[in-house]
Amino acid sequence: MHSCGNLSYEFFYAFTTTSTTFERTSFLAWLGLDVLFTTTAVLSTYAPGRRRTITIQIFMGFLVGVLALYVLSMIFPDDRQQITAYWTGILLELPVGWVSVYLLLKHQDTKGHSLEIW
Repeated sequence: MHSCGNLSYEFFYAFTTTSTTFERTSFLAWLGLDVLFTTTAVLSTYAPGRRRTITIQIFMGFLVGVLALYVLSMIFPDDRQQITAYWTGILLELPVGWVSVYLLLKHQDTKGHSLEIW
């Protein structure tokens, strides 16, 4: 679930890579936007009877993601986790980007894709 990775990344690095209130606020603003996006996606995609289960799965994925980022930062420590933040960001976004391009080409349709973000 892509949203779990985004939520985990924004939350974890808001508190490990930032050195100013402005930086932390910026990360947390992105986290807030990710939470709103995820909420909108769950509410508009899943039937009311499935939303609780999906929300629990997303939350559990979020916790696993935060734990994984913590473990990575312990295995590969660096100053304020700048290098691990960079590489985990690439590992998170690169496959998602290429899969999105593949789906756009395969379906010849932009449904479900936000081209403005690209």
